[in-house]
Amino acid sequence: MNDPQNLELYKERIIEYLASCYAKDILDMEDYERRVTLVNRAETAPAIDRIVSDLQVGDSNASDYRASDGNAYPAVSPDNKIVSILGERKLDGYALHGRYTTALSVMGSTRLDLRDYRPTEDVQIHLVAVMSEVVIIVPADMPVHNGVTPLLGEVSERNKRGGGSAYRRTGFGITLSGVAIMSELRIERV
Repeated sequence: MNDPQNLELYKERIIEYLASCYAKDILDMEDYERRVTLVNRAETAPAIDRIVSDLQVGDSNASDYRASDGNAYPAVSPDNKIVSILGERKLDGYALHGRYTTALSVMGSTRLDLRDYRPTEDVQIHLVAVMSEVVIIVPADMPVHNGVTPLLGEVSERNKRGGGSAYRRTGFGITLSGVAIMSELRIERV
């Protein structure tokens, strides 16, 4: 792989895979951190593959994180990824492109403000949060299905405003899936 942008995207995808391994107790924190460091230092896709070649989660393994044509880049467009590693991201609804978005937050903070977001179709957000804070702000009457699993973390939803809002339900909403490991996911309805 000669394209540095594709290599960085592949690294993000493999780090997401490592977070999944950690969430399923396949890796302990020390091994997870060691492998993430090695992935970030790797200069080629084969070097990254060697770091995760011994891991498998259920029926999937790291090779499932390659595109269907075998190239070492994620099948999901980079426009559909929200990443915060040791940092802070503050985004609005324009960060959601298309129907599916993956959000990865590792020892970071992500704030997604969807108060002015008007989905024209159902939207899915897959979240992997490790030792992070993730806040998603939605209109009070926007449909949200929260399927995020907390592991030594907290997932909460609160309504900061009584009654309705200017947003009128269109029938389209957001489905959240994923895992919050030693993290807080807070859905705030305003």
